[in-house]
Amino acid sequence: MAASFFVNAMQVDFASVLAMEHTGMDRMFKTLEETGLKGFLTASGSVYESAVVDFFANATVIVGTIVSFIANRKLALPKEVFSETFGLPTKGMESFLDISNQTMVEMRGRFSGSDVPSRAPSKKKEMKIEYRLMHDIVAKALCAKAGSFVMVTSEKSDLMVAITAGLKVNWAQLLFQVLTAMVNNPTRQSQGGFAVQLSVLLERLVKADLGESVKIHRQKVLTNKSVNTYIKKNLGVGQAGDTSKVSGATASELYSTAYGPHAIPKEPEKAAFMKHDFNTYKHTFYEKMDKVAANVSSSQISLETSLVRQFTEHQLQIASDIDFVKLQLAELVNHLKEIGDAKKGEGGQSALLKL
Repeated sequence: MAASFFVNAMQVDFASVLAMEHTGMDRMFKTLEETGLKGFLTASGSVYESAVVDFFANATVIVGTIVSFIANRKLALPKEVFSETFGLPTKGMESFLDISNQTMVEMRGRFSGSDVPSRAPSKKKEMKIEYRLMHDIVAKALCAKAGSFVMVTSEKSDLMVAITAGLKVNWAQLLFQVLTAMVNNPTRQSQGGFAVQLSVLLERLVKADLGESVKIHRQKVLTNKSVNTYIKKNLGVGQAGDTSKVSGATASELYSTAYGPHAIPKEPEKAAFMKHDFNTYKHTFYEKMDKVAANVSSSQISLETSLVRQFTEHQLQIASDIDFVKLQLAELVNHLKEIGDAKKGEGGQSALLKL
């Protein structure tokens, strides 16, 4: 299992990649830096494989805190320590339902290697080269996914939109949720994600010998050289896509100029827009369903509260009625007793008169 931690590991040497001459790549990496992910993605020298394995083997989630045992020592990892270690933003959106339709269309137009905005799900090769690499970073380093990365899912597309649009995202919450999901689901622990970050955390929090460290392979670190190699390998697949060969304008700019922001797409693009509209309606539908569910839950709580209050009031009324009946019975018993005593007194007087 330990060796598998390297399969999908991916880190970034920001000082190296930000010196690239490729405009699209340089802009993409600057966006990752500005959104608050630099500390999380920055390359670390080594991984404590056995310590990471022990962490997952002994880990559990207790009231939002990950608790584990490393080197016979208890480790408590709350979200606050996790976010502080990597300098992650703690404010912003925690789900992407609130991203506007306009932003979605604009960003997916920017991703596309053609005049047709990208969509999800779709093939990665349909995107510009820099966004194909961003997709791999999102999938491997942020989502901790395994398997094939040729398809762009809605989950990864939404993350890419939020990053590229510069939206404020609570990365501390989102990434800590991914880690807790890995703790709760053993099948995700061998997928290569977060091994480097966990090694950084363990080195900081566990004051004990973590065992032998293994240097992360250079192919798992994005540098100026490795990214240029990536570009050369992928230039022949789909669209290269930094700029248009004709005018130097980006594909999204050409699309906006040709059709306008509200124009009806031509025949070849209709299928893509129909799918986009469907995703938009689905997005709105789920949002409304969440509101309905919240209203139903609120109504249910109000109903339960009302029933409990009415039941309590009825109980108090019944208890009061019982007390009243008891009082009436007590008065009746006393009255009957007084009558009995009076009759006994009359009988005694009659007997004396006869004598």
